[in-house]
Amino acid sequence: MIARREARRPAPHRDIGAHYVRSSYSPTVLRGALAASVTPLLNAGSELDEDAFEPLVDFFVAAGLDGILALGTAGEGILLEEAERRRVADLFLQAAERRLLVAVQCGAQSTAETVRLAAHAAEVGADAVVVIGPPYFRL
Repeated sequence: MIARREARRPAPHRDIGAHYVRSSYSPTVLRGALAASVTPLLNAGSELDEDAFEPLVDFFVAAGLDGILALGTAGEGILLEEAERRRVADLFLQAAERRLLVAVQCGAQSTAETVRLAAHAAEVGADAVVVIGPPYFRL
């Protein structure tokens, strides 16, 4: 005899605009104007320009922005090494000094690397992480 499974009811959802989330999930909503920041680089992109992060963030603050996205497509995040990406997150958060919201793009070539980057972003105080699925082929 085959036992019948009880049908599971889906978790209740609530409408938050065009998106639906499980009611047990309480997202942090970033509000205001956020810019996708470049990543300051030197020597044709071969190294981080660590001295340029603070003036760049000061520029964003003076312009009236509410936050930034670090390491997104404008910041070439997917092309940097994992250690460089961690350092970039650190530098943006240090420069922002809570004057701006900082979201860090953590999507990577593998799920494991994505998880490590997201954990690091959370540990150093990022306001949010942005994640893309790993690509089908190595970049």
